[in-house]
Amino acid sequence: GRVASSAGGMMDEWKRLARAFDDRPAPPECAGLKENYDQVLSETGNMIQEIVSVVSSIGEDPMSAIGKLEKMRGKSSSRIDARAKQVDDGVADICRKYDAPKWFEVKSDFGGGSLSSLGL
Repeated sequence: GRVASSAGGMMDEWKRLARAFDDRPAPPECAGLKENYDQVLSETGNMIQEIVSVVSSIGEDPMSAIGKLEKMRGKSSSRIDARAKQVDDGVADICRKYDAPKWFEVKSDFGGGSLSSLGL
């Protein structure tokens, strides 16, 4: 219902953002960082879709939905956070190389921990 519709709009925006990100080619020395960050974005989007799918099915089979969410518990760390940390460390290395300030942080999962704050 309403959750799926709202989430569908959010996923459309997520895909639009990912396309805009892909439209800007990375400098050669940043290609590895871009590839890793692509994975961070992709896995974050995948987890969001999985959560929305489970939440949308709660009315049909609540126990199954709870079981699926339980299986997701603690997975954002391995699916998102480790690679996000690699990207953030890589950005810091490049900033040091060019003596540039690092004015942002590549967060672990979107919003700085939103999935992990849900226990995922």
